[in-house]
Amino acid sequence: MWIPERFVMDRADTLDLLRGMGAADLITPHGGGVAITYLPWVFDESAGELGVLRSHLARLNPHADVLAAAGEVESVVVVHGVDCYVSPRWYGPSAGERQVPTWDYVVAHVHGRVTMHNEADWLLTQIAEQVAKFESGQPEPWTLDDAPADYVAGMCRAIVGIELEVTRIEAKAKLSQNKSPEIVAGIVAGLRSVGDHGAADAVERANRGKQWPAMRRSLQRHEPLN
Repeated sequence: MWIPERFVMDRADTLDLLRGMGAADLITPHGGGVAITYLPWVFDESAGELGVLRSHLARLNPHADVLAAAGEVESVVVVHGVDCYVSPRWYGPSAGERQVPTWDYVVAHVHGRVTMHNEADWLLTQIAEQVAKFESGQPEPWTLDDAPADYVAGMCRAIVGIELEVTRIEAKAKLSQNKSPEIVAGIVAGLRSVGDHGAADAVERANRGKQWPAMRRSLQRHEPLN
């Protein structure tokens, strides 16, 4: 992934993205092309050198066969954070007329090798971790104990566990850091005007305390979009 220096995510923000991630694309190359499956994940930063991502997929999913045959082939999980359209109408008069729309976004490409798991205990633990993570915001969180044990065991027989040991993370936060403080303020106000407060907060945080040399004002309009 191409990451200009101003869009590099620091370690703390990258870890926050992975801790809070929901579902993301698992991509595995193979002889016939690539296998892609959208899966929910749990990130364990205490395992391995850079952490581990765990999930599961249906045993009948052809991606499981690709993983079984992949050996040392590297897979990638593409994690998306906040993203938003940015209208030139929000830039304000200081931007001049030579402006175009853009897209702001946060994304991480998490590379690693996948180990597959069929052990019943591993699968139950993995599912319980996912349930605990995604039920944490519910008034009365559901747990595996709320389902019959034989039913849960049967469901486990229909899935295969996957564990991606992270070997490399490319993380990018393109949040208008190439814009002047005046333009950033306009973008934040514009995002709030359309109700996208999450993106507005992200743009605001990314630009807080940013140094803006005067020479950048003449260059910002010529920046590539992504």
